[in-house]
Amino acid sequence: MKNESRLIVVLLGGPGSGKGTQAQIINSWLGIPQISTGQLLRSEIDRGTECGKSVRAILEAGGLVDDDTIGGLISNRIGMSDCIDGFILDGYPRDIGQAVALDRELLVSDCLVVIALSTHLDTIVRRLAGRWNCTYCGTSYASSSSAHSNTCEKCGTVLIRRTDDHEIVIRSRFATFQRETPPLADFYRKRGVYETVNGMRPPAKVAEAIAKILRNTAAATVSNAS
Repeated sequence: MKNESRLIVVLLGGPGSGKGTQAQIINSWLGIPQISTGQLLRSEIDRGTECGKSVRAILEAGGLVDDDTIGGLISNRIGMSDCIDGFILDGYPRDIGQAVALDRELLVSDCLVVIALSTHLDTIVRRLAGRWNCTYCGTSYASSSSAHSNTCEKCGTVLIRRTDDHEIVIRSRFATFQRETPPLADFYRKRGVYETVNGMRPPAKVAEAIAKILRNTAAATVSNAS
């Protein structure tokens, strides 16, 4: 890994806040990979590993996977060659323990920016209850979008409904997120890398706000380097 400044973008937000959509947009802008904890975990489930069997039971009950499991998957992924210029973390870290673990993976020269997408529970329930997902590339579709074709527009894989996209599970996941988020927000706010964006606006508007943050971050990085 080259010892130059990498851009590390952390997207925080509750279930259905649009982290995955915004991560894909940032990827299209910057060419750095999107790393989704959900997709890493679903890959373990799909491959039928022992880790995957344990993860399936936890997720279907609306729980959260333990830090050691998540941390190991993240560490392996960000050590790959396509992360040499930076990466986007979608859904990680979720608590202080994971944030500290992430710090150990970063270089002193890395440029870290944390963007939290604010959401409202009732909107999230409506959004996720109608969501369809591609198990291959991770793309999500609203029930009113191209999901009616039953196949992903990007790769042609058959779309499915996730087992954790049901109202009771969604509310449980959201409650857990709300309980664990304030300490994490304070952790990054004190470091001066924490920004908040209204995630309830249309995706294009959310992307505009994120683009502004990233431009300001880049400008500040250049200024500090000079």
